[in-house]
Amino acid sequence: MNKIKELRTQLRLTQKDIATMMHTTQQTIGRWENGTSEPSLSNLRDLAYALGTTTSTLIGESQSSKENSLFNLIFSQEKLDLEGFWGNVGILPANRTKSIWYPITLNTVNRILERSEEGIPFMFETLNNKLVFINPKHVKRIVTLDDDGAAFPNDWELSWHESGCESPAIFDALEIYLQETYWDEDPDPDNTLSAHLRAVVEKLIEEHNLDEEAIIQLFSGMRVVYADGSMESHTLQEFGSIISLFFEFDTGVIPSTMTIDNEEYTLSLPVEGFSIVEFPRKKVMEAMDAMHEEMEMWEMKDSKTEDDTKPMDLKDSKTEEVVPEDELGNEGK
Repeated sequence: MNKIKELRTQLRLTQKDIATMMHTTQQTIGRWENGTSEPSLSNLRDLAYALGTTTSTLIGESQSSKENSLFNLIFSQEKLDLEGFWGNVGILPANRTKSIWYPITLNTVNRILERSEEGIPFMFETLNNKLVFINPKHVKRIVTLDDDGAAFPNDWELSWHESGCESPAIFDALEIYLQETYWDEDPDPDNTLSAHLRAVVEKLIEEHNLDEEAIIQLFSGMRVVYADGSMESHTLQEFGSIISLFFEFDTGVIPSTMTIDNEEYTLSLPVEGFSIVEFPRKKVMEAMDAMHEEMEMWEMKDSKTEDDTKPMDLKDSKTEEVVPEDELGNEGK
């Protein structure tokens, strides 16, 4: 898997560094990199955590190396030229006194600065599993703060997942931990947490006093900050309706109302009525990947149907040549 070596090299880590972080051997990392063996899904998740990225990035899916975090950049003496953790953006909604801070990449900084000048609602992605929709009309202030800079004066209160110090893979790990521990689901032997990553998750839960509801919000929660400053949260089970919103905002086609279909209800949010709406990025991307797979499956079925109903070209068909009786030899007589 060349992506392992690519990300490891960008982060200036050796195979031994990764092996130490994963409690395995350097030879194992080497075999994964040269393709002589493949990591299990559990090992892949450990790799993603160690490299500050996601499993989908490692297997070459839609994600890119945007998601490397400060967790890994501490091995460097200087900032690297890669799409990793750059710093934070602080958004101060109208009628609130404290900003909401998000860890972001340099590309995201440029996107935010460009789109905020336009003065119309826009969307950006964060490194703490958020897909953020923002309406600048109801925002007092947007601050971009390089990680090398000092804390923003009188407005620098960050939760553990807002700092940029945690790998994006931790949200996937939290979900698996919840399924195996809180919900007593039978663990899939190919999709379980390693002892190492389980210990990381348990330490995180203990340090930050995370209960079941708090964990669910981290990987499946939606939060709305209204124009009047009030907040509300929802737990989402359906993510298909968010895909269309993603494409609309990404292309600058802004709907007048955001309609979110959930399992038991439909939520309609007038765009003019909120300052910030957050969705769980990983779940939205998973829904998008599933939609693409379904579309490809239907395209294959349509293609097969067209081939089955295509008229036969008689010129191309081969038929057995009939030889007149008088041209037969006398061998049989």
